[in-house]
Amino acid sequence: MTMPPEGPDVDGETARPDAESTGVAATPPPPTLPPPPPPGYLAPGAPGTTSGPGFCHAGHPMAPEQQFCAACGAPRATGVVYVTTAPATRTNGFAIASLVLGIVWIYGLGSILALVFGLVARSQINQSEGSQKGTGLAVAGIVLGIVGIVGLIALIVGIVLLAHNANHLRPYNIHTNGFTGLSGG
Repeated sequence: MTMPPEGPDVDGETARPDAESTGVAATPPPPTLPPPPPPGYLAPGAPGTTSGPGFCHAGHPMAPEQQFCAACGAPRATGVVYVTTAPATRTNGFAIASLVLGIVWIYGLGSILALVFGLVARSQINQSEGSQKGTGLAVAGIVLGIVGIVGLIALIVGIVLLAHNANHLRPYNIHTNGFTGLSGG
């Protein structure tokens, strides 16, 4: 079996042996991918193009050949639609601290701090335009702070009244069958 010589052919191309003449299967050339589109190119039917299905400015679907919407008369939307995500929200730290301090009374100090931190948290949450959450925690901390402060005031008043009344009580003398220090007979 003879191989044809490799070299320029009549057309000036190099002759290659084919699979039939060599008995070896020829490998096909690797597939070539199309070049990437130029910057700013939109494929047909993509948002922002007028070919393919589209939408009007009001959001109604439109056929490719329509320039104006049959439902509302608005022109075809040709701009690129930008999708934005909602900003991540986080819980306000003062709201958490307010709730914890409202639960942990700490001799009234926790209640006072719970009230202050709760009011600060509510203010910050309202000014955050939705980027912070925790309004319920702050309100719960404020309520627990108020309850704790009222409880502290009631405890102080009770201790003062008890101390005041303790000075006016006289011990009962069992030997004289009466109170000591009583005058008159």
